[in-house]
Amino acid sequence: PRNTTNCAVSLRPCMAMSAKAVECPFDCIVVTAANERQARSYDAELQRRQQLGVLPESTLLVSVADPRGARVGSGGGTLNALMAAVSCLRSSRESNAAWKILCIHSGGDSQRSPSQSVCGKAWSALNCVGPGGHCYAPIDLLCLRLFRLCQGLAPGSFVVASCDVLLMFPDAMDASVIADGVWGLAIEADQSFGPHHGVYVTGTPGQGGPVTKFLQKASIPELTEAGALLPDGQVLVDSGVVAFDEKSTTTLLQLCSEPPFDGCVGAAEPFRFELYSDIMLALGGVLRKEEYLSLPDADKNPARARAGRERLWDRLEKTPFSAVMVPTAKFAHLGTTAELLAAQTGGIDDPFVRHFGLVPRAFSHGSPQGEGVCVNSVLVSGDLGAGALVEHCILRGSWSAGPGALLSGLRLEQQDFHVGPNIAVQQVALGGAVGDNPDVGGTYVLLVFGVQDPIKAQYASSKARLCGASWHDILAALGATPDDIWPAEVSEADRNLWTARLHPALQLSTENETVPLQLPPLLLQTAAIKGPVPAETAESWRLAKRYSLKELLAEASPATEFEWRQRVAQEVRKLGPDPEWPVV
Repeated sequence: PRNTTNCAVSLRPCMAMSAKAVECPFDCIVVTAANERQARSYDAELQRRQQLGVLPESTLLVSVADPRGARVGSGGGTLNALMAAVSCLRSSRESNAAWKILCIHSGGDSQRSPSQSVCGKAWSALNCVGPGGHCYAPIDLLCLRLFRLCQGLAPGSFVVASCDVLLMFPDAMDASVIADGVWGLAIEADQSFGPHHGVYVTGTPGQGGPVTKFLQKASIPELTEAGALLPDGQVLVDSGVVAFDEKSTTTLLQLCSEPPFDGCVGAAEPFRFELYSDIMLALGGVLRKEEYLSLPDADKNPARARAGRERLWDRLEKTPFSAVMVPTAKFAHLGTTAELLAAQTGGIDDPFVRHFGLVPRAFSHGSPQGEGVCVNSVLVSGDLGAGALVEHCILRGSWSAGPGALLSGLRLEQQDFHVGPNIAVQQVALGGAVGDNPDVGGTYVLLVFGVQDPIKAQYASSKARLCGASWHDILAALGATPDDIWPAEVSEADRNLWTARLHPALQLSTENETVPLQLPPLLLQTAAIKGPVPAETAESWRLAKRYSLKELLAEASPATEFEWRQRVAQEVRKLGPDPEWPVV
């Protein structure tokens, strides 16, 4: 493999560029969404951040979904976002300057973190409070860090980042990245991260510079054989941040008008390809052409996928590819529900808790007993177990959340509502019209699953779990068969927690006398712990209209969920937020 590049990174102490805000270097920030409903909601969320001063008013903010409801992959989404940003800049700016653009992928379907699926992982409220009681989200913290990293970014550059990470840079840092071609931000991490992430190998182990290998979720033996392990057992992990210089950005724009990539921007039949396995692995000669063309592809049409790879290789193979390092930088991955909880509920010794100033009571009112974390909630009495998280909830009466539990978006007037250890419960409104009223008179789904449940595991596999129990035990308790849970069109291989129709629709109005007898809201939890499930209740559950997590992504209303969050915040302001005492 060959790779030559001019790459220099200047890192020097600079007290003026500490954790304080720095000027945004980007002309446009474009955020990707899983669907058009999300994109409309993101527009409102971005505007609200400009009004609060979290994002600058001078920067153009754009949100975009994959075209025509198709899923075009991270590579296709990147091209679509770039094209949307450039089109908006051309229509809103007087000159066609060499714009600097930041693309943030908001999390896609968020299959492994279903509590964030409807609104997107980028917008998960963290226990870190900013102006006006605004609870910072990963997108806010990522932007602030990238503003610092990219202060010296060359005109015409295009930076792509993923919102499923929290980046921690040293406070005294002045970064000026000078690199031809494409560079990725590498962060030293324990080798255990290697099998779950991309890993850079450079010409000088442990340092930035030309990339000689770019491994994707390689095993420890494969990392060792490739020379990726550093002397201290660390690896250079891909942080999800990649930057293209003006020349390579122009190449990406040209691809948008050429087949099959025109299908990524709505100009032809949808075409799916990936940022890492297709674009990044075509760069700088890190692979031989035969190796590259033989990699598994994402599009359902092998001939189009092959043609796309051929074109990417021809355009990108000679593009320099380098890794950039920020000494002592760290990152936390937020890809799963368990990872999100761990990041927010760590103790005072956790470096991310200290760095981001995370607190147990973040813009919340009420004093539940226990050691868990509350974010944007009104909680009257209640018990909160260690490592538990309550977000965007109004809870009264007798309620509790066991250790490691997650309660999200609950607005139930429910007595004796007790969520067990490591169980996630989320209330989601159905319907997608902008301005839907989030009052309790609507139709909702109450999601119940295990924080540690492997969402993508096939239900019959030994690893598969539902609320921490085996699928066999849950189905037996409910008197159900797999055909009761999955429609016939879902293949045996795709029968998992993401596609399982488990969650009944609930009509929460008490005024409608035609509403049938309501099902116990925590029925799946009861079945998991082998509690009593009466035959009549099990039959009612089997006959009920139920949704899968996948179907809820299409049927739920992000606008309603964001509006509910703001209504909770208004209630907190009216009652008065509790002190944001530090983690102990």
